[in-house]
Amino acid sequence: MTVSNKYTIRSGSIKLSVETFGEGEPIIYAHGLMGNRYFVQDQLMQLSKKYKIITYDARGHCESTPITDPGLYKVSDMVKDMKNILDHLNIKQVIVGGESMGAATALIFALKWPKQVKALILTAPSFGDKKNPEVEEILEFVNSIANEGIDLTLKDLSKEWGELGASYKVMEQLERLIRSHSIESIIAAVKATKEWIILKSFSTLKSIDFPVQIFAWEDDPLHPIELAKNYQKSIDKANLKVIPHFFKLYDDPTIFGNIFSQSINKIQEEC
Repeated sequence: MTVSNKYTIRSGSIKLSVETFGEGEPIIYAHGLMGNRYFVQDQLMQLSKKYKIITYDARGHCESTPITDPGLYKVSDMVKDMKNILDHLNIKQVIVGGESMGAATALIFALKWPKQVKALILTAPSFGDKKNPEVEEILEFVNSIANEGIDLTLKDLSKEWGELGASYKVMEQLERLIRSHSIESIIAAVKATKEWIILKSFSTLKSIDFPVQIFAWEDDPLHPIELAKNYQKSIDKANLKVIPHFFKLYDDPTIFGNIFSQSINKIQEEC
């Protein structure tokens, strides 16, 4: 049985719920918007035999401090949170990763503190040198939850996603994630990320000289594969791997863990 350690770590006025599991070289991985650390654990638990996995609930998410002010969800705030976690755990060098919103956090962290980063993992990047207009649909979705209730909203979504191939298990996973948060906090987070522009130019990424693994899937406007390709073109040591659609990853989180593990092992061989 893998032993976990839980921490409550301050980042300014915010309390972050942090959990580590496994022993070995550290990996910190930031979940996406409306995600939580428990889903990351489901994905990456199999790596715990070889790595120390650091997971946490982003500010305003799950068991971290609820935040209803969109002004407190700047990407720079998210980056400081990641830095404060690593400093609290006294970790000097780490493999940094994240998905969607978490990928933005991981990328900007890596640009700000490159000497602390051994490798960078970007899953389904959704932010770059311009706003992502698809976040507006997420805002409509969470506003519907606030106004109509989660049951009715998910019932409508399940019809739409079912036609696209989502299983009942996918919808169960989504419901668990949503119910783990304060909906007011998530609305504020979505309002903030709707305005995110994290890069002035992709040329900024030319300074990255550590290995970068990018994961992306097709047919998802919120996480456009063209954005992932732009990242790959802009980073000399970047590799892009197209992986199964997130419906498959929600259905069985260990699929991503297997892909992640193979990529990390390859990076370790090259370092």
